[in-house]
Amino acid sequence: MLARLRMPVDDCIEEYKTLGDRMFGNPRRSYQGGWQGLVSKKNKSATIPLEEAIQDVIRRCGKISGDQEGAMTFKSPTGLCRAIVLAGREVASGGEGQAVMETLFLLRSYNNFAPPPSEARLNAISPLTGASIAAPRNLGQGTSFAAWEVGRAATAARFVFEPLEIELRDATIATNPAEEVKKELRNILRESDKKIRTWVSIGTTRPSETHIQSSDPEFVHRSLEEWASDARYFRFNGPNGPRDQNVVEMSEWWPPGSGTQTMEKMDTAFANYMLQPGNHTKLRECAQLLVECRRRRTTESRSHWDWDEMRHGTAEIRSSSICARIMGCG
Repeated sequence: MLARLRMPVDDCIEEYKTLGDRMFGNPRRSYQGGWQGLVSKKNKSATIPLEEAIQDVIRRCGKISGDQEGAMTFKSPTGLCRAIVLAGREVASGGEGQAVMETLFLLRSYNNFAPPPSEARLNAISPLTGASIAAPRNLGQGTSFAAWEVGRAATAARFVFEPLEIELRDATIATNPAEEVKKELRNILRESDKKIRTWVSIGTTRPSETHIQSSDPEFVHRSLEEWASDARYFRFNGPNGPRDQNVVEMSEWWPPGSGTQTMEKMDTAFANYMLQPGNHTKLRECAQLLVECRRRRTTESRSHWDWDEMRHGTAEIRSSSICARIMGCG
């Protein structure tokens, strides 16, 4: 909704309320045989209503007529803000059903023909995360998948929705989404004097389920602080843990139909987070920097680009600014 349909945040929240009930309002029960014949129950939301809900949003907000929602690809017209979605699958499991690693593919809304880094750079390892520093993933044309397919792939959480199976080539091993964005930007900007001025990382208040250090969001967060030393780096993430009353399960939606209690729980959790020392000030500072970034883009010389054309994605980028999905502007 944010990246491809370019919807305002308030509109996204309203759409989420509708999507929430269609996706989570009527979960189905699935049963699995357990040890010594015991049966365990799991809530699993139906997949077809989810796909229909995503397609409906694309038809209405993307102004797509009839059943042509598949005609809107995730790849955006040249000139719009860039977005990536990470797609992958579990290839091994640890104890108690925990994922160990995933194969990974970047679904880009843009082309990335930046030449791969040198062999020395490819082999370089971060001393903090133990991951490859600069290895880019599946460079080339942006994805040809439909926007609804990418949205559907982004909701394939284990034990909540059945995964969407798509054929990917040149998939590799995942570490962490923020780490992948860092590699992508490092590759794009490495031969340029452009720099990331503002980096915003938003957590889910959920602890890592992989138990791999390089996949731990907070561990990668420290890596990003180190890498973005010349930028203003903001990390927003509430307290986490299974006993935290602020945690909202992905499939939680109560009561069915309105979901008002779940939405109120989210609002209360955010309000409590803002009451913690420094968080409100940090959020205002972040918002101010992002607004200043937007204003700089609107006041740049018209010899570089036409803002109205740029806003609607009909002009080539010729300015020195880059605006990525992670809200980093340079």
